[in-house]
This record gives sequence, structure tokens and C-alpha cells, in this order.
Amino acid sequence: MAKIPKLIKAAINFTKSLPEQVLSQGQALLKGLTGNSNFTNLPVDLNVFKADLDSYAVSIADAKDGGKKAIALRNKLGEVVIRTIKIFATYVELHCKDDLNIFLSSGFQPRSSTRTPAQPLDQPTILNIDQGSTGQLLASVTPVRKAKSYELRYGAVGAGGTAPAAWSTLMVPNVKTAVPING
Repeated sequence: MAKIPKLIKAAINFTKSLPEQVLSQGQALLKGLTGNSNFTNLPVDLNVFKADLDSYAVSIADAKDGGKKAIALRNKLGEVVIRTIKIFATYVELHCKDDLNIFLSSGFQPRSSTRTPAQPLDQPTILNIDQGSTGQLLASVTPVRKAKSYELRYGAVGAGGTAPAAWSTLMVPNVKTAVPING
């Protein structure tokens, strides 16, 4: 059975992109696709795309004054540009023949195929321990970003203030409120 080659994917992620970055990517794409013999049957006319980019550039400048209408127009035109970039990304991914040089000639950058391993989370700290009801302590713990649960260990102090001989473990789903420790 023949191994299917990995499809080169375009690095496009606009969730945290500034309008100027979207415009820059669109302009690089326009430059890379104009006259490119590797991509002749484009799904969107480049003249239409250029007009959209030009309108978007003007709207970015107009929105600098902070006017609501100007910002709304900039955002609307930005959505049009982003949608067109995504269409071109799919087209280039499918028509680059899995050749990185052909892919790069389009103006897109490839998405990294290596995953970064999960990084260890910060260590939570106990802010304070207060007396709850009889036989209960309330532990206030600093929340840790991206933590799915917390493991709280506790034990009775040994003779002479030594470390506990036995530890008990309590799994806690969140630490928005103080964690009650009974007994």
C-alpha cells in the first residue's frame, strides 16, 4: 500500500491578528499568486482580490480615528479579505503538488507540523488557611491557568512539629472558593 504524502498546510490563524497583519498577508499572497504559472486556475479573480485589499487598506486608515462606523466597515472588509485568503489557502494546498517550493511561491508560509509538548503548569500556592466549622479548615488556593483540577495533600503534624507521617489527598475540581478540609 502506497504511503499518502502529507499535505502541506498554510499557516493562517487570524484570531489574534491585527488588521495590518491580515492586510500584509493578503498583499504577500497577491504578489505571490500574480503571474505564478503554478497556480493558473484561481478560485477568486486577483483583480477583485486587489480591489478588496485596497478598500481594506483605506478602511484601516479611516478606523484609526476610532469612529464606530469606520471600525465596523474595517471589520466587515477584513472578514471578506480573510475569507478570500482561506479560499486561496485551500486552493494552494491542493494544487502545490506537495512541493514546498511551489507552495512557498504562492506567498503562504507552511504551518508547522511539529507539536510543542505540553508545558508543566505553574505550582499553585496556599494563600491562607482559615478555621471553618468545628473540625474543618478552609484552604484558599491560588488558581492556575489551564488547570483542570487540583490535588490537595494534607496531614496531621507529627510529634514535635515534624512532617506528617501519613498524608491524605483530596481531588478538587476548582479553587474559586476555599477548599474545605474535614476532620
